[in-house]
Amino acid sequence: MVQLTTKNSDLEINLQGAYVTSLNYARKEVLFSAQKLGEKLRGGVPVCAPVFGPGESVGLAQHGFARDIEWRIFSRNENEVKLNPVKNQSQVKMLPRAYQMMSMQLMIKLQEDTLTMCLGIKNDGSENIVVSPGFHPYFYTTDATNVTVQSDITRRFTAEQLLATQFLPLHQNKVSFMSQENVAVTIQSESLQQYAVWSANPDKYICVEPTMGGYLEHQPNPLVLQPGEFQTYDMTISWREV
Repeated sequence: MVQLTTKNSDLEINLQGAYVTSLNYARKEVLFSAQKLGEKLRGGVPVCAPVFGPGESVGLAQHGFARDIEWRIFSRNENEVKLNPVKNQSQVKMLPRAYQMMSMQLMIKLQEDTLTMCLGIKNDGSENIVVSPGFHPYFYTTDATNVTVQSDITRRFTAEQLLATQFLPLHQNKVSFMSQENVAVTIQSESLQQYAVWSANPDKYICVEPTMGGYLEHQPNPLVLQPGEFQTYDMTISWREV
């Protein structure tokens, strides 16, 4: 487990999956902390890479494999860490051939009221690979149906709608909402500009997730990384008491 701290904020990262499992500010949960709900692990910030959502069309599991593998520390200081995947040959051999030579690095930085995550993906192989990553943050709330999500439009969702995953319009680089009565949250991204909103437990959390363009299967022209090509995908979460 890796811990990053500032004067009033702290977070924990599980190296299994490069998984931010908790984020607290002034002893309040900003994120819904990772825990088992029934048979499912919910909470924190899973990294969905190299694809977000169903991956059958490219031979990958739901949300890719980044969250299922072990990562190691490449470098760190008090409030920033860079992680690389541990090369496990038995796991690598299970991937489609084009993805076996893909490399990743994840930067996680904590400031007093801001969490920044930046995922780098490079195609080190000789074949093109399709990538469509995203981040899957869970925010603590006691009633997701009462959360108003603001971007270019303002939306509020029923429990039934949240269970089915709702996508905001494309080309939104910022969304804001009140996750709790007195905690205002803003998510920004320069590279991931379609947000998914989802919750299977609206009395516990709401997920507001930056993606490249929703599910890969819905994208008419998904991004292709050619051999040697490198791209980064970012997310910044900021919060304040109101």
